[in-house]
Amino acid sequence: MGDWTAGIGILIVAVLWIQIFIDYRRKLVRIMPNVSTVSSRRQEISSQSSESATSTQSIQEQLLAARREIEEYEEKRIELQAELNPLEMILLPALKVRIGTSDPTHEDENPEHQVNISAFYIDKTEVTNLQYKEFVAVTGHR
Repeated sequence: MGDWTAGIGILIVAVLWIQIFIDYRRKLVRIMPNVSTVSSRRQEISSQSSESATSTQSIQEQLLAARREIEEYEEKRIELQAELNPLEMILLPALKVRIGTSDPTHEDENPEHQVNISAFYIDKTEVTNLQYKEFVAVTGHR
């Protein structure tokens, strides 16, 4: 009686093992992509990569062109400013000035002290509100 029960036991274990293996394979097939899926996904990623490279190169070219244009405008601005300064503005040189007072009756002006003022340009004439409005419209400054 021992031989045939051992054989049946082995057979039962073998059937269970085969069933587990088949169940595992079914689940594995569901989650593993097939060759055509992998191939199409690889082509899709490759095309996206080449489009990104092309797009990046295009953006870099546009940035370079914009930088050149900015440099040209800056050179023109410097030239125009150099022409404008002698005509419209005067240079006030740097100087040292004593301001304030030691008079105790003028507390808001105490103490008397020396101030260094850097050289700067100032317009020869006053700037009108209309001129300032035009300046803001042209430059966008406030």
